[in-house]
Amino acid sequence: MADMLFDSPVFVVRGGCVQEVAGLDDAFALLDDWPEDRQDMVFEVVYKACRDAYVGLLPLSVSEQTFRQFSKRVGILYRVEEIPSLGTSGSDCLQDR
Repeated sequence: MADMLFDSPVFVVRGGCVQEVAGLDDAFALLDDWPEDRQDMVFEVVYKACRDAYVGLLPLSVSEQTFRQFSKRVGILYRVEEIPSLGTSGSDCLQDR
């Protein structure tokens, strides 16, 4: 579903690994796995923005920005310029940084 892809991917850190969130499918996968005890009002806002974009009630760009702000607020946003070179290891997990 190319029409559900963000203009630019959002990179997040989960379990010590950098994960690319390229669009709504990836965002829903992350949000669906979000711990229940951390599902606050901010979580509800981003989930609703993604759901509304999915059904065409909200521009995809708005849900992308909302997801990006959510990621920053909860401390999982990873700036692309900070992503380490994969070199020869092929791993996208962070090593004691």
